[in-house]
Order: sequence, then C-alpha cells, then structure tokens
Amino acid sequence: MSKQLLSQSIIVKDVAEVASKLKEASRGINFGEQVKLIREQLGMSQRTLALRSNTPQPTISKVENGEINVGISILKRILHALSCELIMVPMLEDSIEEIRRKRAREKAVKEVSYLKGTMGLEDHGPDSEFIEKLIQQEADKLLHGPNYKLWDD
Repeated sequence: MSKQLLSQSIIVKDVAEVASKLKEASRGINFGEQVKLIREQLGMSQRTLALRSNTPQPTISKVENGEINVGISILKRILHALSCELIMVPMLEDSIEEIRRKRAREKAVKEVSYLKGTMGLEDHGPDSEFIEKLIQQEADKLLHGPNYKLWDD
C-alpha cells in the first residue's frame, strides 16, 4: 500500500473511532435534545435562541422536540447562536475491510447462485460444500481484483 493510501486509511480509521466514541458519549440523545440541553444550561430561552439565530421560535421548538428535519444552514445558525460548531462525519457501520468482505460475499453469492441455477437446469445440481467453495473463490477474486468489480452491479 502506498504512503498516501496508508495515510488516508489511517485518517478514515481515526475518524471512525472518534465518531464511535461520540455516538457512545451522546448516550442516545438525539440532536434536538442536545440543542435543548445546551440552551438550558446556558440559561437561554427558546425565544432568545430564535432571535439570536434568526430562526422562528416554533422552528426551534420543533427541532428540540425532533418534530422536523431542517437544513444544515439553519442548524449552523442555531448552533452558532449557542456558541457551538456543527461537525459532521460519516460513521462507518463496520470496518472498511469488513464492509468490503461482506460486499464481496454478497456479490459472489449472486454470481454463484446464477451458476447453480444453470447447473440445476441441466440436472447437475452441485452439493452445498462445492457451492461454498465457489462463493469463497469468487469473493476472494473480487477482493483482490479491480475495485470497480466489487461495487458494479
């Protein structure tokens, strides 16, 4: 792996770890609830936040109660009025390697299923052990071959 790809890989891994810690630290509190907690701890009313953020007070209420989804520009205004910054990071559901491995297996299963169906039409139904070996071989080819083959459908 080249130095550039290695450093990019480290960045993605570091961001994923921090995002995971942030998710855990938020204790399941959604964005609106966090806004409300910060506003209340600052001793600020919804009316004041609305004025400071140039956002209608009913919108502030709906954001805090999770009743509406607003655009990033409104979120930034609200947070700026609370002396906060909006930071958005993609949160990986799994490691990059695991995502690629799952995708390769999923695609391999599709390809081998097609082959299995064709062989079944000719009364040459392969056994499950043979099918599993084919799936693993196809998944390995996908993981070690050109990246576009892994994601093209």
